[in-house]
Amino acid sequence: MPLKETVPMEGRDGWFVDVYDTSVRMSPYLVAVAVTDYKPIKSATDNTTVWAPKEDIDAGRGDYAIEIAPKIIKFYEEYFHVDYALPKMDLMYEGHKGSAMENWGLILFDPRALLFDPETGNVDSKFQVLSVVAHELGHQWFGNLVTMDWWSQTWLNGGFAAFVSYLATDNLDPKMKSWARMYVQETQRVMMFDENTAWNWA
Repeated sequence: MPLKETVPMEGRDGWFVDVYDTSVRMSPYLVAVAVTDYKPIKSATDNTTVWAPKEDIDAGRGDYAIEIAPKIIKFYEEYFHVDYALPKMDLMYEGHKGSAMENWGLILFDPRALLFDPETGNVDSKFQVLSVVAHELGHQWFGNLVTMDWWSQTWLNGGFAAFVSYLATDNLDPKMKSWARMYVQETQRVMMFDENTAWNWA
């Protein structure tokens, strides 16, 4: 939740206590707390922030994420007719994360899933950032706002977030050909497993 106030700590000269707004009720697996010295880059249109090491922000590697994230949130709000539920959205670099985690209001990303290098990046690395950001933001509705009853149902969270991520990516950048990518990268891969009798009974 957003920072409410910073006050001096009693009996500890030079120490301060940050007080935050009360969190909404949520499943424990969605809670995240981060203590870093990262540099923020803030959206000019809403309360969305990308956090990453200073050298990455200064090099412009967070620019693409902060450009697309507010647009994706707006797309989902209009598509679902349900506003994003929290007063802020933080997207944060976490080295060696292995993709991303949809913590409510504080999404943690592997660098490859959040940062796009304008000097060395290509269309595939750009699409990776676009699709993972769209997927994790989709979870803010599917999985966070509405949470499954038990772990055996979490495939629904992932399935819905994956599907709506292609809606969002296609809406933001049709030239990326997200639906064609889904067919090649997802559908064909699933069919490969489906035809292998070592993986299924048919």
